[in-house]
Amino acid sequence: MKKGYSLMLAFLLLLCGWLCPSAFADEAADLRATLAQAADGLDESNRCVQPLMVYCAPRYQDAGKEGGSNLRRLSANQIATDTSGRIYGLYVKITPRAQKETLIISRVDILIHDKLGELVYAEGFDREITCRPGNYFHWDFFKLGGLYDNLKTLYGDITTGNFTMSIFFDRHWAGNTTFYIYK
Repeated sequence: MKKGYSLMLAFLLLLCGWLCPSAFADEAADLRATLAQAADGLDESNRCVQPLMVYCAPRYQDAGKEGGSNLRRLSANQIATDTSGRIYGLYVKITPRAQKETLIISRVDILIHDKLGELVYAEGFDREITCRPGNYFHWDFFKLGGLYDNLKTLYGDITTGNFTMSIFFDRHWAGNTTFYIYK
């Protein structure tokens, strides 16, 4: 009887080992298709009429608190093992360069590419932003939880290295910035 259970368990483990990678590959392929669709028509050669400078810095946000706090660096190990409810993200500041007139923006799209140039995150939302000469605007805390989930789906883990965040206003490229995820 024990031999029968052992044989059945071994068969189930082999079957799972055979099926699970294909399920993982299908999920990653579906995510890549979704990301490509979200990025469709967003091209860095289609530039915003007002050049902008984009800056970012690592931040975290504790559960139940407003805003973010400065963080020395983003760490894949820390992000993956943190059970406190802390969220890891970025402070993002956008400063118009040599702006002469007010610009009203109604749509923001954000694309993030990994160190290999692969699109790993895309987000778009409607939001009215007014760019006035001499002013900047910022996101005190831009959550990166969706990026971390995508990296796990695409690569099985939160990968390390340089990431490039490109920002589009009304489907025009406004600028980009880079951030690094350490081991």
